[in-house]
Amino acid sequence: MENDQQELKKLKTVYTKETVIINGYIIPPVAVIVLVTNMFVILIYFKQFRQTTNNIRKISSILYISIATANTLAILPISVWYFYLFTLGNMANTYFVPYHLCWEWNFFTYVDVFPHMASIWFVTILSVQRYMIIKHPFVSSDKWTLKRMYILLIVVWLVAFSMQLPLVFETYLTPKYISVNTTTNVSTILGCSAYYADWLDGNGETSEMISYLLKLIGVIFIPSFLIIYSDVSLVLFLKESSNVRKILVKTSSTEKEQASGSVRSNYVTFQYDLTDGESRRQTLLVVILSSIVFVVEIPYAVLLIVYIHFISIQDYELKNWLWVGPAGNLINLTMHVSYPILFILSCLLSRQFRKLLLNMLCPVKNKFLKKNRKTLDENNTYQGVESV
Repeated sequence: MENDQQELKKLKTVYTKETVIINGYIIPPVAVIVLVTNMFVILIYFKQFRQTTNNIRKISSILYISIATANTLAILPISVWYFYLFTLGNMANTYFVPYHLCWEWNFFTYVDVFPHMASIWFVTILSVQRYMIIKHPFVSSDKWTLKRMYILLIVVWLVAFSMQLPLVFETYLTPKYISVNTTTNVSTILGCSAYYADWLDGNGETSEMISYLLKLIGVIFIPSFLIIYSDVSLVLFLKESSNVRKILVKTSSTEKEQASGSVRSNYVTFQYDLTDGESRRQTLLVVILSSIVFVVEIPYAVLLIVYIHFISIQDYELKNWLWVGPAGNLINLTMHVSYPILFILSCLLSRQFRKLLLNMLCPVKNKFLKKNRKTLDENNTYQGVESV
């Protein structure tokens, strides 16, 4: 039976001290920061969604909410698990996963990835949507509807979950006694090993490789291509249209009428985004956000490629070390630290977001300022009437 069942990974793998420090003392505080910042993002963009009558801005708000929700779900459950295991010391200071926690550990290490996968696609959709509504505003306004966006969001969640869930059931856990050497004596604890499940019929490596190849192509390569294409095309188009606007501003009205159709078309297309400072800053926000996601995913793509290679040559020790060693820890930490970036960019680039955030944090002060401003306006109006 063991000859047919190739060992998938060893949950008895010794965790280095760096892993304990990162998982137990860095990621839980980062998770708290992500939770707080993304809650503000969700509340503020939901308020914008309710207040605005612009369909395009409603869709953008929904995407921001979806990104914040996915990022929170990607770190919060696993951080609670890390806090219980590493911070509170429930691994008996042996760096081994006890047998009674093996199934939960196996489940969370796989399932917590699917919200991150959904987040990547939400950012990709946001980038493509921003590019289309600026370069093709009249066509895109008919294509980007709320109903279609709701359906698209549901499809993304379902696909991300269905891509990750089979990995949980491909694993068969067995108890295993492990000798632990300490400074004083040698003790034995009950840990576990994981093998490919029987229903795979000896095709465990092939099944796992297919799962990770699909993730590599569908979650990293395709979104990265769309992000690069949308961002580069958008930046080039905005630069060209800005030059066109400068030329048309300097020309007379007669010369504008005689301008070529392509130049006039570019100007008309671009003025939707150029005349609105908030819209320009939102475009910059999308470009920076999608670029950061692309940069963060590059090391993860390399990690997956090397991981797939180790599966193909059946080098499970190196595969385990890659996933729980310094490389895997650093890449996971980088992804988790990037989750509050939407809140930071929104604060820096969106005046409306800052205003709503200030109203939420200091409601009494802002109410007092509004009341004084209203009184001042009324006094100025009254004095003006008297003077007339």
